[in-house]
Amino acid sequence: MSYLYARWPSYLLNYGGGTLLLLALIVWSGQQGWWGVAVLALVAMIILAYFLAASLWVAHKLYDPANQLDYDLLFTMGGLAPEDQFVHIGLGLRRTAVALSRHLTRGRIIALDLYNPQLTPSRTLARWRSQTRQPRADRRLVWREARLELLPLPDNSTWAVVICQTLSEFAQQGDRELLLGEVYRILQPGGRLLLSEQTFNQTQLLVKGWGAMALADAAYWQTLISAAGFDLREERVLYGLISCFRADKPGGDAARQLPLDIRFDW
Repeated sequence: MSYLYARWPSYLLNYGGGTLLLLALIVWSGQQGWWGVAVLALVAMIILAYFLAASLWVAHKLYDPANQLDYDLLFTMGGLAPEDQFVHIGLGLRRTAVALSRHLTRGRIIALDLYNPQLTPSRTLARWRSQTRQPRADRRLVWREARLELLPLPDNSTWAVVICQTLSEFAQQGDRELLLGEVYRILQPGGRLLLSEQTFNQTQLLVKGWGAMALADAAYWQTLISAAGFDLREERVLYGLISCFRADKPGGDAARQLPLDIRFDW
């Protein structure tokens, strides 16, 4: 429901407006006796209904907690343990960090909110944020504001960083590279970057049509990760829709704890 609320203008315009337009065309062409046009409009309406159903299926697979979601898979791929301390980087939607915290017992997540309306001007994202509720106090979660160019953590200070469908929101040239450089800085040698993004493939083309062309393919993200200095270790594709990557910062064995006793207001 949060997904639909965030995107309701697009649904209303594309599916609602398209359906009304095609219905009007069918009625008008029938009155004119242009039955070929009416049939084509009916076929177009069926195609529109297909893409509506496909978009709802994608939303269900990617955001419904009843399914295995990307952050669950990343937790497994990273070999994270219930007592680990790690960083989550997002855009203030909070749901991912809260869901990740349910895997923890004595562990802790430092959740960094990078939202900046100038760098991420998406109206969809703004509407989604407006629906985000303040989570209850939880000793496993520490909430912090952050900047793209300077994450508020020391060098080599964390074991793992989780980023779920966030890098793609930064469309300005160089922003993604800047964030990955900061992630590299705060990770311990041997630490792990756990990243997920929707990627272009045949499944996306089937469910999104031409809209899938806006997505980068998995090779783009592989190149971006490697260019930032990480060693790409593993890649898995979830439901044929979203690619999950594990990449390590080169170095020796890293401790599975934050080396500093960092205190935050939460």
